[in-house]
Amino acid sequence: MAILCATVLGACEPGPPPPEPIARQYAAAWQKSDYQAMWDLLTDDAKAQVTPAGFIDRLPRIAEEMTLRSLEAKPGAAAHPALPNGSPDPRKASVPLDVTFHTQRVGDVARAITLQLVMVGEKDKAVWRIAWTPEAILPHLVAGRLVRMTRLPTSRGRIIARDGTELATFIEAGVVGVVTGQIRSESGLLSSLSTVLGLKADDIKAKYTQSWVKPDLFVPIKVVPAAQLDAVRARLAVIEGVQVQATRVRSYPSGLASQTLGYLAEASEDDAACGLRSRRSHREEGHRSRGDPRR
Repeated sequence: MAILCATVLGACEPGPPPPEPIARQYAAAWQKSDYQAMWDLLTDDAKAQVTPAGFIDRLPRIAEEMTLRSLEAKPGAAAHPALPNGSPDPRKASVPLDVTFHTQRVGDVARAITLQLVMVGEKDKAVWRIAWTPEAILPHLVAGRLVRMTRLPTSRGRIIARDGTELATFIEAGVVGVVTGQIRSESGLLSSLSTVLGLKADDIKAKYTQSWVKPDLFVPIKVVPAAQLDAVRARLAVIEGVQVQATRVRSYPSGLASQTLGYLAEASEDDAACGLRSRRSHREEGHRSRGDPRR
């Protein structure tokens, strides 16, 4: 009878809660930028390691750097890691989270991340909490690393004539730039750099004093082909605040200019509107032509 009662009582005890509701709460709070609600779902160990400054204060700064307008976070089904005996661990779970960042600077950015959850407490007091790390924001993001959102220029292909002659290609080059936070003597930098690059000091200064420039940002000043860069690299290396970054630039070995072969650039609002009107005009003309057999 005692064994039977114990069995009945054990069957009546509620099972552990599922981890998915906590992941959904976290996703909903993130979509609302409710960082305090997100913080409340973390484990005590995660809170101790990250600290409020690394979470509640940092996440808004990352959103600002990303020029984040909004985001969508969609959690999936939980999975439990295997115990040594092969059975699923009831106190640990991982939940996939598909996040789409809607940014002003680079458009939509989609990332797949994973929330690691652990069960805290026992029996009817057991709850799931998130063992949070910075990788729950972006993959490979760790403590101490910064988030920088940058638009990369479109890469174009080579243009080759029928006989194999290269009409347009790329050559190696270097971007000479300035990091304002590393400048020791502005007058010395302007004097030396203007001589090396053949630019006016005022033109150089105008580039690194723009409103968007920050002390730790690289500000491009001039692109120098690799053949010319080798001759001045040593002189650039001794100017404090100057850096050189490798790049590739468009080259036209045949002498045909880009105006002849065509070029790419980001369309302005007026260009986009003009292109839309042009496409509509072509479609309407096509309809009229097909509707009148004499045309």
